[in-house]
Amino acid sequence: LQLLAKKSALWGEPIDYAEASSKESSVENGQELPPELATLVQRHVDQSHARRLVAVPFEFADDTARLAKRRKSKTLFSAVLIAEQFSTATVEFPCQRVIELASLCEPALRLATRFDRFPMRSVVRWSQRLARLGFLWRLMRLMLVVAAVAGLIGALVYVPYDFEIEAPATLMPVVERDIFATSGGTLTEVRVAHGDQVQAGDVLAVIDDPELRLDVERVQGEIETTRKRLEAIAIARTARIVREDTAQQRQPLSADGQQLEKKLASLMRQREILATRREALTLRSPIAGTVLTLDVQNLLRARPVERGQVLFTVADTNAGWRLLADVNQRSLGHVLAAQELAAQKNGEGPLPLRFRLVGDDQGVYAGHLESVTAIAVLDTTSLEEEAPTIQVEIAIDEQELPAARPGMTAQVRFDCGSRPLGYVWLHDVWETVYSWVVF
Repeated sequence: LQLLAKKSALWGEPIDYAEASSKESSVENGQELPPELATLVQRHVDQSHARRLVAVPFEFADDTARLAKRRKSKTLFSAVLIAEQFSTATVEFPCQRVIELASLCEPALRLATRFDRFPMRSVVRWSQRLARLGFLWRLMRLMLVVAAVAGLIGALVYVPYDFEIEAPATLMPVVERDIFATSGGTLTEVRVAHGDQVQAGDVLAVIDDPELRLDVERVQGEIETTRKRLEAIAIARTARIVREDTAQQRQPLSADGQQLEKKLASLMRQREILATRREALTLRSPIAGTVLTLDVQNLLRARPVERGQVLFTVADTNAGWRLLADVNQRSLGHVLAAQELAAQKNGEGPLPLRFRLVGDDQGVYAGHLESVTAIAVLDTTSLEEEAPTIQVEIAIDEQELPAARPGMTAQVRFDCGSRPLGYVWLHDVWETVYSWVVF
């Protein structure tokens, strides 16, 4: 049947065969079949026992690539539709009906051949061919797979690899001070800007406290009034115009003088305290360094402030840097165990680590663990969220960090020794499964 279809495509015209006229088989236009094709039709009919056969070659629409390929191989048509009739009980079908049926089948056959050219088809064919190689190839393939799996498991279990705990961190200066509002009021003057270099004692801002100003004026007025009364008593004693009054409701003149002197001393102390508070309204830098607060002029000028509010942050970036890392609670045990092991090996030596600044492509820097906070701050309003991290302070061994800026993000890796390769890659999964099984 395949050979008949191939020869019919080469012939290029419909073939209409009927059993009664087998010796006179011809095409529709009355031309005789070539002897080779006529012999092939007769041999096929002898094998299939068909009483009638119609073969219609046809071309796929819009397939120029395959058409060029067929022209090169001298094949004119893409497919051949062969219809056979085996019983005389059915009505014979004319050749024209098969030709119409071929035009109806053309889109489906065209799509089928197009999908047949997908790479998956070639993969399936090659896999079928490889499967015919027999039991030896299948056994060899199975042995290779088993050996690869065994090698992978052995590598995961026995090959050591550096085990490191990774945590995000923030770069901060070692020397850093916050300047707080000493009293409630309004900032009338802001004398610095972000990035300014200041010296210890330089004025940063001035706060105006109306209540303190009223208290100062009140105490000053009471001091002047008390002094005038004391002066009046002193004059009265000198002139001796004060007569002794024996009424019980009036105190002796000397007692009034003593009371006024005590009141004056109290008012003087109040004025000193108020003066100290007034001096504290002038905010000064406690250290020499750089102002880190952003946009201080627009943020603070002529704005009301509260007592204890952080107004400025001054840091000495030349005094060194430190890192504040947030370590996950599940990983903290590995860090503490590595710290204890490092102390045993190095004699109370710190745990080494390395880090890289996110904005610095120069390289990787070294540091060591300085301290671990003794508490994790728990947010009671969101207990369903992930457990809070533990803050770890890190000292930096490098003398200079060229691209360092306060507040830069860094990625820290703690050196926790060596573990099997599988544990390094899958320790999170292992700990999760272990918690399910054990607890």
